[in-house]
Amino acid sequence: MKLNDMANAKRKLATQIESIQARLQAIEATQQTNEFNFDDSALARAKSAVNELEKRLEVKARVAEMEGNLTGAILPAVEPGRDVVKEFDTEFGHDNHKSTGKTGDKSL
Repeated sequence: MKLNDMANAKRKLATQIESIQARLQAIEATQQTNEFNFDDSALARAKSAVNELEKRLEVKARVAEMEGNLTGAILPAVEPGRDVVKEFDTEFGHDNHKSTGKTGDKSL
């Protein structure tokens, strides 16, 4: 009887050892997959750079649109001999253009 008890205890211990070894292998496999740490910082920098380029492109598009609007505007032509200051003074009631002849004394 004692011999049978010893054989059963041996089988039980062998089963426990196999279970412990299987658990150890599972833990080691998990550790190996955790060792692969991906460097997300390079990806984050690339995404940030792309976003910055998109913003710059949008700003350039708006500036180009605004410049196009300004260059398409029709500006009044000023004839070379025309005295615009005198016309302004006459229109708005300021007749200081003829007062002293100094350019610094002109009022707008």
